Amino acid sequence: MIDVYNKEDAKEKIINLLKKYSANKDICLKLVDEYLKADNVNDAITLLKTRLKETNDRDYTYKLSDIYQKENMMEEYKDILYQLLFEYDKYDIDIYKKIKHLYSNKDWLIERENIINRIAKEERFHYYDYKLLKIYIEEKMYDDIYNMVKDKDMDTIMRYEDYLLPKYNKELISIYVKCCKFFASKAYNRNMYSKLARDMLHIKKMKNSENEYTKLLEEIREKYRNRPAMQDELLQVL
Repeated sequence: MIDVYNKEDAKEKIINLLKKYSANKDICLKLVDEYLKADNVNDAITLLKTRLKETNDRDYTYKLSDIYQKENMMEEYKDILYQLLFEYDKYDIDIYKKIKHLYSNKDWLIERENIINRIAKEERFHYYDYKLLKIYIEEKMYDDIYNMVKDKDMDTIMRYEDYLLPKYNKELISIYVKCCKFFASKAYNRNMYSKLARDMLHIKKMKNSENEYTKLLEEIREKYRNRPAMQDELLQVL
């Protein structure tokens, strides 16, 4: 029907048709676009606010933010970004960056700490840690990255090596050695032995790791000398 009305240039009929079925999100957003085409910005904003209140759907929040930015409604834009960051798309790094652009460098240092402290207080069993890490990366807060990941498993820590090396080279070698010892104590099949060998090889390739690596290899080969499959895998890292 919309296609038919478009051919007739029947804008009012299109609006009325979309209104009739606007309980559907996709149709509602299309109605918003029609309002915007007709420069009915207030109607578009009112509709989105109403749907957001009724549904709590973040898509309406994103649409509002786009409108506020385009219309240079900066206070409203700022407010909706914070709603996205703290409610609808919690701690999303792209939203974080948009908020960052609204501040001067000096003011941002203060606001950044407020945001980080709020995320750090979340009691969700570290559910938001990976989002906080993205913020640390954005802000080049490499010491904070280290403090957050140093007690995690080796695979997790390695994902952040680009930000931790070379400063924490010595510390990471020590952590990885402990991780390998622990993993070796739990390993019981060929796949796990293979992973152990790969992790040890990673240590071997790190700068200034020769002494720690040699001690680790000797200790594990001796301690688990009665595990031929493990010994076979470790031959790959001699």
